[in-house]
Amino acid sequence: MLALNTKTSGIVAVVMIFAYQAFFTWGFMGGVWAYGPEILPLEYRSKGMGLATATLWLFSFVMVEIVPSSIANIGWQTYIIFAVFNFSFIPIIYLFFPETKGLSLELVDLAFMDGTMSPVKRAKELHKMLASGEELTLRTEVGAKTLDFVPVEEKSP
Repeated sequence: MLALNTKTSGIVAVVMIFAYQAFFTWGFMGGVWAYGPEILPLEYRSKGMGLATATLWLFSFVMVEIVPSSIANIGWQTYIIFAVFNFSFIPIIYLFFPETKGLSLELVDLAFMDGTMSPVKRAKELHKMLASGEELTLRTEVGAKTLDFVPVEEKSP
């Protein structure tokens, strides 16, 4: 058992807090702000990120209110609750969040466009098509105009 209320335990606690902040900031935290606008359609992007920001602040407030009394009542076991929640998100993220690396915003929109296939499967198919060298174009109709989206590198001047 670790001794509590010693200089060594205080140093270890401070080091762990800084390590957590470093890994969280470079890992999951950046993804929260980058992934949301990437998967939302253009017309909902600002509203969706506004909702995401409000949700973040709401849950931050709830944590600030709950955690001190939780630590006072059950001590270090509070962190087990957080660990269980964090590890439970791993399969959720893997199974339900499509990989968007290398896809244009238009192709990401295509992955979510209709409900016939899961966005994760569609994103995997788009990645396979890109890897095989197939030329991907996206054609959509806006009013009377037809718009073609092609990768920027392939546009001719």
